Amino acid sequence: MESPKLSSAYHVFPDPIDKEDHGFDFHVYFVQTAPDQVALARDLYARVKAEFPEVMSLLEPG
Repeated sequence: MESPKLSSAYHVFPDPIDKEDHGFDFHVYFVQTAPDQVALARDLYARVKAEFPEVMSLLEPG
């Protein structure tokens, strides 16, 4: 099976986004002692992992 062609957005970002690195850099902030926020953060992580598997290496805790 052929992989789908990636969007040009993976290589070219609109101004003022830095074209050199981290065009898809994002952060999720939540209160780790708030169960509802932890659940939402986990759900978001799972959704991003499912919908954008090509960026998962960037999302793994390091």
